[in-house]
Amino acid sequence: MTQNNKNPISLFLRNHRKALNLKQSEFAAALGMSVLSYRRIECGIGSPKIDTLLKIAEVFKADLHQLLICNLSLPVQAKLRTLTKYIHYELLQQHELHKKYKAELVDILGNVGDRQPYELEREEFLEKAIRNTNARIDEITKDLMEICNFGESV
Repeated sequence: MTQNNKNPISLFLRNHRKALNLKQSEFAAALGMSVLSYRRIECGIGSPKIDTLLKIAEVFKADLHQLLICNLSLPVQAKLRTLTKYIHYELLQQHELHKKYKAELVDILGNVGDRQPYELEREEFLEKAIRNTNARIDEITKDLMEICNFGESV
């Protein structure tokens, strides 16, 4: 197969795999994926799923950020680094809100006996807030993947 380099990590994969003196079949086995799927990623035809990226980072002893920006120009890398820090911060905030709402809801639901109207209203609010934080976390994750331009996943 010829290399398309459509995927920003395909060249990184090929160079690092060869530096480790691994065959595509050996590396695919280490990732727990088929050789065909790995070849598609390395040739730039397919794009890896996030769990595949994490496995690749583990095998190459690289961080995920390095894999995501490896073929970008330095100014674009700097902008992406700033953007991913902001997204990461927002993601952490949403997770903290989610934990806080869940803990408060558990406290309310743990009260045995008749609940006051304000507790019922608070329970409804918390359930809605939990759904909203879950939706926001999903949106943030989707935005991050779009920023990294991974397109179709393998």
